[in-house]
Amino acid sequence: MRVRIVRIPSPTQIRSAINHAITWLIDKLGMIASIMRETWFTFHQSHATEGAASIAFYSLFSLFPLLLVLIVAGSFLLQKVNVQQVLLEWVVTSIPGSRELILQNIQQVLALRGTFGLVALISLVWSASGVFNTMAANINRAFPEAQTRNFFTNRIVALAMIGGLVVIIFLLLFFNTVFRLIPHIDIPILRTGHQTKVWQIFSLTFPILLNFLVFYLLYWWVPNTNVSRRASFIGALFTTVLSRLFTLLFSLYLSSGFDRYEIVYGSLGTIVALMFFIYLTGWIVLFGAHLTASISRRIKGISPLL
Repeated sequence: MRVRIVRIPSPTQIRSAINHAITWLIDKLGMIASIMRETWFTFHQSHATEGAASIAFYSLFSLFPLLLVLIVAGSFLLQKVNVQQVLLEWVVTSIPGSRELILQNIQQVLALRGTFGLVALISLVWSASGVFNTMAANINRAFPEAQTRNFFTNRIVALAMIGGLVVIIFLLLFFNTVFRLIPHIDIPILRTGHQTKVWQIFSLTFPILLNFLVFYLLYWWVPNTNVSRRASFIGALFTTVLSRLFTLLFSLYLSSGFDRYEIVYGSLGTIVALMFFIYLTGWIVLFGAHLTASISRRIKGISPLL
């Protein structure tokens, strides 16, 4: 019978391994700190906070036309009532405290306008593209090496972003239907798997995955320069986690009773709260864009700006 001999590292080898691990950790932490300093520097230099304010401003004029466009596009698959329900759930998850405001305005506009003609739909798409036009310009500004787009090119990018949202709504409608049907379908190959919490967990994580995909495409495709896919992945992951955490905290803030916007702004309190939320969300999205730019420069071997 063969006896396996286990070699125990000597104290010198153990100390060497520990020193190597500590050196590696210090180098990584130093690189992360350097990236964050550069990110904050470019974020400040490009006046990104003003960009977030402009995103919040244009969102006020683009949100409802955008929702109407998405309802019209989704109604090609389902009835408008079902599309409104899916959209409302998605918006409430993304923008807490906006349920009543959005539902009342959408129902009122649909009741007044009835069927949308081609000209009306085009005007809605153009109005909805305003916020994406501003967002694309500010994300592109996060990359110093990116060339500035002219007005028409930037508007085309904004319209393409709306097209991407339409695709996402189609995915939401499709998977929402699937999630509702699966518990009522007997699938032998899955046995009782679809009756467990697996599908519930997947249905909860699917919107988060869609948010991640949106941020990834924003940071990889929107800048008018070549961006590292790994950098876009890291930036999208950072923004997804931070935005979800902020949404949760903002929801807790609204439900706590500490918000008193109506005392100062009266009936406009809900709109002010909505714009404040969009402003801070825009702040997070633009900071993620600057973080992606800093990481991408490191990956490409470009000298840091600081």
